[in-house]
Amino acid sequence: MNVQVMGEDISADEITEEAGWKSAGARRSRPRDHGAKSTHDIDGRANAPGAGQQGTKPKRVKGKLIKAGRMPRLPREEIKIVVRPKGGLDIVKVGAPTVTAAIFAAADITGDESVDDTVCPNSHQNIVVVNTPKRANADRYAKLRQIHIEGKPHEVNAYETAPDNTTNGVIPGIPIEYGPRALDENIVNPRNPLALAAKRIGTTTKVVISFDGLKMPNLFRYGATLVRCTLYSKQIDICYKCERLGHHMDVCQNPENHICRGCGGRNPDQRHQCSPNCNLCGGAHMTADKACKARYKTPYVIRRRRSERQNAHAKLTQQDFPPIQPHRPRSTPRLRGRSLSRSRQRHNRAPTRSRSRTPTPGDKVSWTDTLRGIAREAAVTAPAVPEQNQKADNDILEARKVKCEKRTR
Repeated sequence: MNVQVMGEDISADEITEEAGWKSAGARRSRPRDHGAKSTHDIDGRANAPGAGQQGTKPKRVKGKLIKAGRMPRLPREEIKIVVRPKGGLDIVKVGAPTVTAAIFAAADITGDESVDDTVCPNSHQNIVVVNTPKRANADRYAKLRQIHIEGKPHEVNAYETAPDNTTNGVIPGIPIEYGPRALDENIVNPRNPLALAAKRIGTTTKVVISFDGLKMPNLFRYGATLVRCTLYSKQIDICYKCERLGHHMDVCQNPENHICRGCGGRNPDQRHQCSPNCNLCGGAHMTADKACKARYKTPYVIRRRRSERQNAHAKLTQQDFPPIQPHRPRSTPRLRGRSLSRSRQRHNRAPTRSRSRTPTPGDKVSWTDTLRGIAREAAVTAPAVPEQNQKADNDILEARKVKCEKRTR
């Protein structure tokens, strides 16, 4: 049985809760016209930046949590399925290979069929991410509800994540009575060409929408209503059973051993009182309280925008910093064999003579200059000088000649 959804034929399985973001990946692979034929697209696609500042110590705690929850780089074009074990199952104690074998057995995946699949456990969040390039295998993994380890059944929750290169936005005020089918009809339609899929956040009135690309429209159409869409920011994982950061309560390994979210004391009783201090922001409230702004992670779109700005400032061109003008070179090289004392004497005798002055090609070289090894080429290639400088030089040469003749006598 098929149902009609605003011009697109989809199966009944695509609008169920366990489908996850499966429809987003399927719709993204279809050819889509991003506004050429649609006149209802609202062009206001600017994301509102937002980032909080924390103290030194809380910032280190938040950074460690984010770093521990990161997954290794997997092929972006492949499908990712998240498997969340319930009932206190600890994947670290059981062992990742044992959990992998249990997942393959529950999904009825043979060794030949799983040769291209990758199972990546996250011990910090106590979840398992299965990466596969095959749609048939992804559908089997997403339908998992129970696995058996050492003959004991364990409930799991599996769902498909949003495809890569997408942006998630949030719209509030959607009545709880609207199920997945109604959300799909009012959100994923030709009037919203960038929308790929929609999913409600738990039992709240907020709905997360997956958009194609790294930009999100500020204004969005839910049916005929124009609503404002904001950028979706993930929260730091916190368990309300053991009160620890890093995982959710549905995958808690040891719910009996809990701590105080205010002071960090272990297993406090009902009469416990303390002065709360948040580990994320250092404020005077419970850790990851609803009033804490540090409990939100910075979205990838914001982090990428900041990185691009930093790279733009780092790559400065020569136009931003023009080169310094070099010093003017000397018009002619110094004549060889000329001592410092001789230069000073020449400067005192003829103060108007230019330092870069050399004889012109028409000047005669005296016999004293020949004895001192002055190169004739330097005199030939020298530029012309004014007549008054030539007369002064001739007087100097004559004076030197007379002085040398007196010494030789």
